[in-house]
Amino acid sequence: MSDTAEAIAQARKAVEPDKPKHVLRTLGHSIREYKKASILAPVFVAVEGILEILIPTIMASLIDEGITGGSMPATVKFGVILLVCAMVSLGAGFLSGKYAAVAGAGFAKNLRKDQFEKVQGFSFTNIDRFSTGSIVTRLTTDVTNLQNAYMMIIRLGVRAPIMVVVSWLFSFRISPSISMVFLACIPILAIGRARASGVRARVSHLRCVEQRGRREPAGHPRGQVL
Repeated sequence: MSDTAEAIAQARKAVEPDKPKHVLRTLGHSIREYKKASILAPVFVAVEGILEILIPTIMASLIDEGITGGSMPATVKFGVILLVCAMVSLGAGFLSGKYAAVAGAGFAKNLRKDQFEKVQGFSFTNIDRFSTGSIVTRLTTDVTNLQNAYMMIIRLGVRAPIMVVVSWLFSFRISPSISMVFLACIPILAIGRARASGVRARVSHLRCVEQRGRREPAGHPRGQVL
């Protein structure tokens, strides 16, 4: 009796798909050789964000000490510093966009390859579980959405907090009392942003489920490809 039950359990395990793994860990395996680009993109984004906060401060010093003070050496000094910061910020922005595009395209390429290899290893039972349209959608539209999301994470996900922190430091340098008001508003902005992102994510998920349900026939249950 035990041998029969064990045989049934093994047969059921072979038929059923694998349990889903942690999503971020599974997707992270598809970065592979593009880790360098994924690290350089946030670094250049950080440099660009810091310089964007620093340039108005240099401009204020140029006006106060150079133009208003009538000092030509101060005008030349702050003008050269301003020009260098602008050029470095421009270069950092260009390189951050380049490496973010390389990392996003490489991540999408590896993810698409991993999904294709997973589909090639399907058993006949798992092949019946997925329609052709469902697999094509996962290999095209879904991967493209993940590519765009990954590019936004390594750029905007780094740029926003760095600019908030650096802006508060510069505001504290100008006026500590006003910077406390800014510091008190940061958690409120963060909570509102998090809730808005959650609502947007739920709406996007429901929209994807609805579109996928229209593409998949009624007899094909939804499952995990990767």
